[in-house]
Amino acid sequence: MPTCHYEKCDEQAHGRKYYSLSPENCIFHDKNFLKGDNYDINKNEVARKFLDKLSNYVSDRKALYFNGYNLPALEFVRYEFSERLKFSDATFYGLVNFFGATFTKGASFDGAAFTKGADFSNATLTNEANFSSATFAEGAYFFGAVFTERANFEYATFTEVASFSHAIFSKGAVFSRAIFSKGVDFSGATFTKEACATLRQEAYFYGATFTKEAYFYDVKFQNSDFSEAKFLNEVRFSGSEVFKDETLFRYTIFEQPTKTVFDVNDLSKVSFAGSDISKVTFTDKVKWGGNDCLKIIEEEWIETGRQNISLDLVLYVYRRLRENYEFNLKFDEAGKFFIKEMELKRKYRTIHRQDSTSSDLVGKNNWFRRHFSLTGLYYHFSSYGESIIKPTVIGIITVALSTLFWLMQSKPTLEPHFFVSSSLYHNTSHYVYLSQAGNPTQWLAAFQRSLGDFLPVLSLPSDIKVGVVDYITKIVGGALTFGLLIIAFRRKFERKYTR
Repeated sequence: MPTCHYEKCDEQAHGRKYYSLSPENCIFHDKNFLKGDNYDINKNEVARKFLDKLSNYVSDRKALYFNGYNLPALEFVRYEFSERLKFSDATFYGLVNFFGATFTKGASFDGAAFTKGADFSNATLTNEANFSSATFAEGAYFFGAVFTERANFEYATFTEVASFSHAIFSKGAVFSRAIFSKGVDFSGATFTKEACATLRQEAYFYGATFTKEAYFYDVKFQNSDFSEAKFLNEVRFSGSEVFKDETLFRYTIFEQPTKTVFDVNDLSKVSFAGSDISKVTFTDKVKWGGNDCLKIIEEEWIETGRQNISLDLVLYVYRRLRENYEFNLKFDEAGKFFIKEMELKRKYRTIHRQDSTSSDLVGKNNWFRRHFSLTGLYYHFSSYGESIIKPTVIGIITVALSTLFWLMQSKPTLEPHFFVSSSLYHNTSHYVYLSQAGNPTQWLAAFQRSLGDFLPVLSLPSDIKVGVVDYITKIVGGALTFGLLIIAFRRKFERKYTR
């Protein structure tokens, strides 16, 4: 009987046209031998013959080359493959179970097709682990798997769930251009060498550890989670549409923040709650949410009530962003983030619950509290010390009102009669309204007294009797205005000239 037509295969062709349209190939390389109804008829024969061949190869200490094989469901629970194993371009028509198996000299499944799923949970791949261009149709499970060398899943396709939870990638992992149709789970996984991925679906890296470099190029995360992950070395996220949906970096650790780069266009759907991002690099293309492109998603959660998050945690994110932009000498943006932080304090407050088992609520302040509390007044008077224009306008208005007040007095140098006792009534000023509005001398005297009250460095003429109105002007106008101006100038000069 002739040998199989498959390249470098020494098996005999089965020649049974009844079962196949390709009788010139052996039962392992005939793609139709296990398809459709033939699967139930021929699976036992193929499995038996394969296991016999595997046993002979192991006995002879031969490399286990099964390239292009078509195989049924197989069980290799805790099996030790002592020689190099190759299943390149193989097709598995049933579930393949490699749970706890050990691949001593590596395994290559490049181009393989797992039509019913594959389980490599707790497996140990001591050398090569090549799954490039492999196809997993009904789930791929690598829970707790250990890859001692580089794991290659480039161009692999995962149609259903893909789990690498608590897997260990000792020499790095490559998932460039891999397709995860139903997402991928790397929660608790450890990457001790460089990791490179191109992902376009949900990805869960909850509690994962990246010991070395991690690069995510041209990724498109959808509802992904990096919470409590640890990036101990360089990490870079780059691409035009990286975070298309909500992505969490809650309590994530960036051990080397100056080597952490977010080179993306949009971070409006990314949460950094609880993470220290004060020295992380956000490139100039980065934009946050809101009309001003500086609004974080945590504030949206408070506004809509969609997520249960504490006010302190949201304030923490804004505080870290302010520190980040100051660290990178982007002072205008830093000031805006500070205003965002203070605006949250003005609009919301924490409501502590009596029940210790329940989390605190975030309540919205009423209108009066938002506008006339100390924080509200601080906002209206100076935008929390960030505005030079507001206190300047307050100063101008104060001087203008004071000048108008003294203009309407009969004698701007005297004290108004309603502030003194009746016995001194003859030595006081009286209201004359705007009857002296055309008198330049009256205007000059009124302005001179107002400016002298407002500017503490100026002394008033000796004929002016300082009274209550003067002190009000000094305190409300002068002290408040100059105090706010000092704060504003200090913020700007401190940021720009002390770095």
